Amino acid sequence: MRKSVLAAILLMSGLVGAIAQSTRITFNFSVENYPEVRIIESLLDGHRSEVRYEFRILRKARGIRKIFGDRLVKEEETSCVARWDALDQNFVVLVDGAAERVFENANSFLDFFLSVNNRIITIEETLTDDDYLVCRWRIQPVKLVPPLTLMTLVKSDLQTISNWERTTMRMGTW
Repeated sequence: MRKSVLAAILLMSGLVGAIAQSTRITFNFSVENYPEVRIIESLLDGHRSEVRYEFRILRKARGIRKIFGDRLVKEEETSCVARWDALDQNFVVLVDGAAERVFENANSFLDFFLSVNNRIITIEETLTDDDYLVCRWRIQPVKLVPPLTLMTLVKSDLQTISNWERTTMRMGTW
């Protein structure tokens, strides 16, 4: 009897794994109305700059649940830390602490640093028409190290945070 129960559990778990599909969301997002000169000047002065992008997929609440707000389905963020390499005369961007990109001119650097292109978020549930994507950016033209990061609480020009923006997303199932 134990063998048949174990076989039934394995069969059901296999069916559940086969039925579950991942949904991939692709989107683009960029920083608008930010003085790019602040970033370039900061880098040329020897500082590091950081932009952090935050992404949230939310499900619209219905009925009485509206008082609690929309439900968070998935949340991700990515960060880019830039520096100026004075020896090689290049802008260097470290993406999420791992991948490093090098740019020879300021325009291509700013295009990359201030935008997210073809970002993919994968979730393990099916999305509905009630789901939507919001994004925002946070820029520190001079990246501070702890404990100096506490200064951003009292000195507002050290960090700029955008409002949450609703973004168009393309969906596919894999």
